[in-house]
Amino acid sequence: MKQGERIQPASHRISLIKTGGEIIRRYFDHGVGRAAAGLAYYFLLSVFPMLIFVNTVIAMLRFDVVRIAQELEYVVPVQILDVITDYVAYISRLKPSVLLYAGGVLAVWALSRSFASLLQSLSLAYGTENRPGVLGVFVSAIMSIVLMVSFIVLVAVTMVGQQLFSLISEHVRLPDAIVSLWDLLRFAILPLYALLVVMGFYHVSARGCYGFMCSLPGALFFCVTWLAMSTGLSYYINNITRYSLLYCSLGAVMLLLLWLYLTGVTLILGGELNHILITQRNIPRHNKGEKKCQTSSEYRSPSRPRNEPRP
Repeated sequence: MKQGERIQPASHRISLIKTGGEIIRRYFDHGVGRAAAGLAYYFLLSVFPMLIFVNTVIAMLRFDVVRIAQELEYVVPVQILDVITDYVAYISRLKPSVLLYAGGVLAVWALSRSFASLLQSLSLAYGTENRPGVLGVFVSAIMSIVLMVSFIVLVAVTMVGQQLFSLISEHVRLPDAIVSLWDLLRFAILPLYALLVVMGFYHVSARGCYGFMCSLPGALFFCVTWLAMSTGLSYYINNITRYSLLYCSLGAVMLLLLWLYLTGVTLILGGELNHILITQRNIPRHNKGEKKCQTSSEYRSPSRPRNEPRP
């Protein structure tokens, strides 16, 4: 065995340790916890208007909204899902035409505020210039509309495909392999959708300075960490602690806030990881003549300006 082959695993371990240390340093230097707290607030504002709009549109398509919400039980803690399903069941009894317009306007406004805060945090992670006022609002609003429409299309395609599959199976006996393949694809659609959406967020935050695939490591980090976090939080709540004893009827809301906060932390850290890997690999930037893209050598932590001496 060659000497270089024996050294390579140790080199990978050192690189992994350096990457982990850099993520921890950026967590404190960039105020990720504080930014995630702001994101959790805006996420909370956007959850219920988004549910109103999506519930109204899906109900018009004759789909069972409560059953669709229950499909998320493998990625969302049960206590939080109970809050969502109870709220969906409540708004399903209200007048749909009024909810459609009111929910749509409120959802776009609340989501645009969430995306504006998210883009600001991710721009800091990538070391890019944040978009100015009007342009930033416009980009956030467009992202909100695209997210809402794409999510509705995703649900519609999934439900129509399931109904069509059931209709065909009533008249034609399908092989078990096809049935298993459909079940696998149905559960793979949502993670793939989440992966592409998060990659889009990171790419927009980088303002096109790097290729789209440079966003893949951070998006994978977010999806895996977020799924593990949701599963761990649900297990902790069910087996170790009882939030209802501490917060009474507010326990579910407190859990929702905690879950949204941890979601914001992992989302921002995914962007930080992307830029760390870009810096380590010396990936060249695009649009070299524009100030909006910084090279790795130009990047500095905002906690200490470039010319400011150390204390």
